[in-house]
Amino acid sequence: MARDDYYKIVYNILVYLYTCLKNGEDVQREMLEYNSPIIEANNKKYWHYIMMNMQEFGFIKNLRTVKADGSEPLIVKLEDVEITPLGIDYLFENNLQAKALKAMNTTLKIISVVKP
Repeated sequence: MARDDYYKIVYNILVYLYTCLKNGEDVQREMLEYNSPIIEANNKKYWHYIMMNMQEFGFIKNLRTVKADGSEPLIVKLEDVEITPLGIDYLFENNLQAKALKAMNTTLKIISVVKP
């Protein structure tokens, strides 16, 4: 799966938001920008499409937008974005995502054991 694949980007965003929620940490705007190390979308329009659809599907909430003169909504605030229970369900129930999460957790366990 390419690093800028739609499902990989959705997965990375949801994992980040879920981790912030579980750890009681504030969401950092720069981590949700299109060119962040966890997203790496190939362009801003693609990122915008993904973010807007994640909110429309109910995976995230509090994405703040402004719409002017019939144009597309412009994302103006990311700091308050949160994962929803539906987003958590998607993260853990989607077979492909669940396999990726399991692989990531296994890798993290291996790294922590091997670490000097």
